[in-house]
Amino acid sequence: KINKNIIVVMTSSTDPTTKINEKELTHKSAPIAVSNTLHATFGIDHYPNYLYRWNMHDINNLEEQLTAQLKHVQNKKQEMQQILTVTESFKGPLHCVEAAPTTEFLRSILHKSLVPLIECDKDNNFSLKWNFNTLQQILAEETDNVYSFPLFNDAFCEQLLQHTLQYQ
Repeated sequence: KINKNIIVVMTSSTDPTTKINEKELTHKSAPIAVSNTLHATFGIDHYPNYLYRWNMHDINNLEEQLTAQLKHVQNKKQEMQQILTVTESFKGPLHCVEAAPTTEFLRSILHKSLVPLIECDKDNNFSLKWNFNTLQQILAEETDNVYSFPLFNDAFCEQLLQHTLQYQ
């Protein structure tokens, strides 16, 4: 016999991250959790007359859960569209985010002290060729054993700053 006080997991019926087969302490019907939702959506498409084995109350609960999840997805999509709208103006300088950055792009954003270090092969693959003299010239020791160096140029830093200010 299982002690009810040991197996206690409370869940939110709209939380898609609930654990598989969770039930509330009251032993009422389990909230639609990951396993239920996956099984139901799979079952409807793969088993003939799948929902005929359910009672109307459970079907209504499933419908409510799927509707709530759809609303959640729609809200997240809307948030993402708002972010994309704000970031569209900044996408020009960062055109390489979706692909490998080009040498030209790197030259347009890197600090002038790093630009001569960019080496490019015939396939436009790049690398930075560090050397001791260059490091000595660009490194600044901020405190004991803590160094800094300029990475981006002023124009790119200004674009980045202006972009981040749009979120305030």
